[in-house]
This record gives sequence, structure tokens and C-alpha cells, in this order.
Amino acid sequence: MKKKMTTITICLIVALVLGIIILPFGFKEDVFKGNYLRSNWSCDITLTNGITDPGHSVTDFTVDKTGEYSFSYSWMPEGINSKNIYSLNPSVYRFVTTMHITDSEGNIVYNTCGGAVTVDTKLMLSAGSYRITYSYFTDRDAFTAYAKEYLCSALEAEELADDIDFNALGGDGSLTLAYSLTLRRNNDNIAFSIWIFLIIVLMMVLLGLFLQARTAKAFDERQEIERGRGFRIGFITFAVSLFLVMMIDILNILPMVHSHVLYTAAFFPGLVSYVLYCIEHEAYLALNEKSTGVTIGFIFVGIGNALAAFTNAASGKMISGGKLDLPVINALCAVIFILILPAAMISKKISSSKETGTDDDDEE
Repeated sequence: MKKKMTTITICLIVALVLGIIILPFGFKEDVFKGNYLRSNWSCDITLTNGITDPGHSVTDFTVDKTGEYSFSYSWMPEGINSKNIYSLNPSVYRFVTTMHITDSEGNIVYNTCGGAVTVDTKLMLSAGSYRITYSYFTDRDAFTAYAKEYLCSALEAEELADDIDFNALGGDGSLTLAYSLTLRRNNDNIAFSIWIFLIIVLMMVLLGLFLQARTAKAFDERQEIERGRGFRIGFITFAVSLFLVMMIDILNILPMVHSHVLYTAAFFPGLVSYVLYCIEHEAYLALNEKSTGVTIGFIFVGIGNALAAFTNAASGKMISGGKLDLPVINALCAVIFILILPAAMISKKISSSKETGTDDDDEE
């Protein structure tokens, strides 16, 4: 029976590995090839007596399939980025920028008057050709006419114009605007989801084999008692941390963090307290099990989470809607598995070595 189970496990692992390798080749979707569309360009704008030349710029793109798309775009003065753009006043670049998207029949599918800005949004787009038009204004009447046609009602257009200090715009000079467009199809993510699911299942199978190998090693009676106590302490710690998280969420004490991040983080104090207790009372490692391998395993997991945290931070996924989002958990895991748990393991090993040395001296 044991041999049969081993054969089944090996076949399962092989099937999962083959699925992870073959699946990207079996799907001809762009989700495995990066972004569906990415484009960067710039436009040189000259101001003469307050008149912009050109008065607008356009770019075209084509959508092959109907569906929901993640649409990321930005247009801002050269040398400025998303971190400092909002601190600028429109008078710095001396004209107002707007944008609208039309389909091949001239219907407006999206518009904004956000000025120089970077934005992520979702759009339902049908298969076909589209044109993005960026317009530049220094004159109130021209801006109001544009807003009435492409953005909003006449009253709202006047209100928008009232918020702009046109007296501070215009003049003479030149400026380069840098543009960026990224378009990703969302309804093709099923292939990517299956791929990630296979990876998770493979990790669970390998983790199960690792835990099975560990539990096969003997723990003496004292260790089992200490592990039971550690579990109780961990459970109580988890219950307390969950209650605190509930209070933080209800009272909105941390408005800069999403609720689901708080509730996910609530699991970690209980887990860490359980592991630390077992390490301290020499009940985490089985008899004759070396701490070196486990410590390296902790660090390996921590490095993986640190890399994921760095990638998420670089791509801006740490924050959504102005709040810390779930990817921040990778940073928390990195701290726990690189610093806290290895430090506890190494500290206990040093302490045990000193105690062993003291006992040897006493015997002499």
C-alpha cells in the first residue's frame, strides 16, 4: 500500500510539473507573454502668444477581442513621474491637458479632464479600432467648448472652467509631454488562473511530503507536551489578535490599510508565538533533527517573499485605492522568515551549546 501511494504521489508530481510547463504553450493568450499592448511616445509642444502647436495629438490602437480591459495611461511633462506630478500646478507647464477615446464610428468610450496625470481604470471594449485624442488648452472658451462636446453638460463645463486659473496659462516656450499606454485583457485570465492553481497544488503536495517526513521523526513525551502548550498559547494569541483586528476595523483606526489585509495579518501572531514557544522549549525539532536545514528553509521562504514584496512594490501593487493591499503580506512574511524565526533558531542553538559546555565542565 505504501509503495502504491508513493507511485501515485510521484505520478501526481510529474503531472503537475508537466502541466505547469506545457500550459503556457497550449494557450496562445497574451497573458503568458506580458501586456497585450504597451506603447510609449512623446509630443513636443510649442507655445507662441499663448497658442499651443499642435493643439492636440492622437494615437490609435486596435482591440482583437471584445471584453473587459485594464487600461493604464499617463501623460505628463518630461522628467516628471507619478510620485511628484500631483504637487505641480498647471501653470508650471502652462496649458491644460484633457483626453478622450473614440471608437471607429466616433462614439466616445472614455473621457477625462484630469490634466497631466497617471490613471488605471477598467474599460469594456468591443473588437475594433480606437483613437485616443489628447488636447491642450490655454483659453477658457476653447476648453469650455471641448468640455461641452466630449466631457459633460454645459453647466458642468463652466464649473470645470471655473476651477482653472487660465490667467496663469499661456505665454511663450516649449514643453515635451511623455505618454504611456498599457492595455491588458482581463477575460483571458482563466489560463493564468489555472496555471497559478497548478503551482499552488504542487507546492501543497511538496509541503505535505515535507511535513510527512518530519512527523515520521520521533518526538519524545516531553516535546509532545510542550507542543500542546505551544498550540494553546498560539490559539489564544490568535484569538486576541483577531479581536484587536476587529476593533481596529470597526473603529477605523488604520484607514490606510484594507480590511482583508488586517484579517490576514491576524493569523501571524498566533503562528509565530507557537513556533517561538516550541523553539524555546526544544519541541520544534524532532529528535536528532538538525536545526541548520530548518533555518535555511526559513531563510529560503523569507527570500522568496522578499523578492515578491520588492516586485509588488516596484509595480505599485502594494497600494490600491490609496490603501495597503494584500501584497504587503509578502513583506510581513519576509520579516518573519528572514529575521524572527532564524534568529530564534540560531539563538536557541547557541544557548543549548553553552548549556552543553557548562554540563561538561561540571562533570569534570
